[in-house]
Amino acid sequence: MQNLNIFLRVDSTEATVVDSYNQSTNSVASIVRGMQAQLNLGFFKGEGDLEEMRFTAEDWADYSTFELAFGHDFDDSTDIQIRVL
Repeated sequence: MQNLNIFLRVDSTEATVVDSYNQSTNSVASIVRGMQAQLNLGFFKGEGDLEEMRFTAEDWADYSTFELAFGHDFDDSTDIQIRVL
């Protein structure tokens, strides 16, 4: 099984991919076709102290809904590859 750890800084409408230390990164995770994958998401509130910026269960109460889309080119004629509502 493929195990993917993806960290996101959620400080605006669009999240930014970061590393596990909340630093911007350009690396992109890829899911191998035909293989099972476990996707682990880590969320940060913004820039700053690592422990203070990690999302906790209480932080999610501020959000009524959220949408997470991967592999989406924002072209309505193509399908979103992975979408979580």
